[in-house]
Amino acid sequence: MIALVAHPGQQHLLQLLASRLEISAILNPWRTPFRAAPAPVFSQLSALLAAGAPDACCFLRPYGGLEQDISTCLERQVRVLSAGPADLPASPLWNWGGQHLHSPLFQAASGQRRSPAFGTPVYLRRLVGGGTDLLDAWWAACQLLTEARDLIGAEAVEVQLAACRAGRQHHLALTVAFANRATAHLVVAPHYFSPSTDLTLLGSGGLVFSDAPANAAHQTGSSGVRLHPPPFLHPEPGWIAEFLQRLDQPAPAAHPALELHLLAALRQALRLGQLVRVR
Repeated sequence: MIALVAHPGQQHLLQLLASRLEISAILNPWRTPFRAAPAPVFSQLSALLAAGAPDACCFLRPYGGLEQDISTCLERQVRVLSAGPADLPASPLWNWGGQHLHSPLFQAASGQRRSPAFGTPVYLRRLVGGGTDLLDAWWAACQLLTEARDLIGAEAVEVQLAACRAGRQHHLALTVAFANRATAHLVVAPHYFSPSTDLTLLGSGGLVFSDAPANAAHQTGSSGVRLHPPPFLHPEPGWIAEFLQRLDQPAPAAHPALELHLLAALRQALRLGQLVRVR
């Protein structure tokens, strides 16, 4: 049994997860209520744990009390999986990130990149949603950086960040240079197709790209055309299922040093209104 921490804006993802996983409870620390939920909903972690401790807790979106709630789970010996990092010491009970490894888009692009005809990576462009608030935009950027590193096949040696916002809506653009001389342009928008299939990867011998509109089902109505990406493109079901199969294995020690620098740079870019370097 697993408890999920999810925002009401993730209603579609939550229903998809409920169809494949056994969910014991849902934590919603935001003010917006769920229209419908596949499990009991709690507004505080203490109430959720008092109702019955789950085998694990998965945090799908960040919020102000994230570090405290993860720490509480770890103190109670509840295994934790989070979609992004937190400012906490590494723990054998805490896994974070890695969901892109279960993405069909990433798997297809990575497989074609390894083809001899593709050559060596030169340039990656990737655009996703997630800029609905500061912390959400930060996690989206962290996930993009990790995915880009694995697609390019080299570590990032230079990261430049530009950001702007209107209210709670954030827009980020990261320019990344890698050790193998490849570059990437990674964009986080306030809203975009979920999951995003907007990817272009240029190699010295070929081009791999995915067109978001072409890969989505089209629904035409009186209000216009709506696009619906196929549910199987979501990496979360496979990501969580693999985690649950390894609950008896300690998590690898990984401190989010670069990711915490990225958050500091994001705040600086918003404050200064100019391009900043992630140190």
